[in-house]
Amino acid sequence: MDVSSTLPPLYPPLQKLQLLSCGSSFRSLNMDLFPNLKTLSIDNNHYFEALSISDGKSLEELTYLLIEHCGSFVSFPNGGLIAPKLIEFVINYCLKLKWLPKKMTSLSALNDFEVIDCPLMEPFPEDEGGLPVSLSRLRISYDLHDSFTT
Repeated sequence: MDVSSTLPPLYPPLQKLQLLSCGSSFRSLNMDLFPNLKTLSIDNNHYFEALSISDGKSLEELTYLLIEHCGSFVSFPNGGLIAPKLIEFVINYCLKLKWLPKKMTSLSALNDFEVIDCPLMEPFPEDEGGLPVSLSRLRISYDLHDSFTT
């Protein structure tokens, strides 16, 4: 039995959540607890590893997602990031992240997407379809100097 599917929403009215420098006990965040969240910022949480959500559920109200300076972050929800209203998506300095969320093309409202210094990031698999056509700003940057040091 999947325990996360039995969790009731903990903070239904919450619309903005900022998690800054939370320490070693903060390793994952179950988005089922915050069904009406519009803005989520996770910053400077070096032990944070994963976002999760129950299968089939979506982040209906999420418009802004920032994950930054989370050195242990490795995983988005297994079924992809289903967020039909997501406009801005920022992933910076996540040193262990290898893959973007599955089904990125389903983020039909996404206008602004940024990935900075995620050195293990893999290219999009061909069968995933790439990026949404709604993008008006795309910023990808990686410091190649670090990859050539011995």
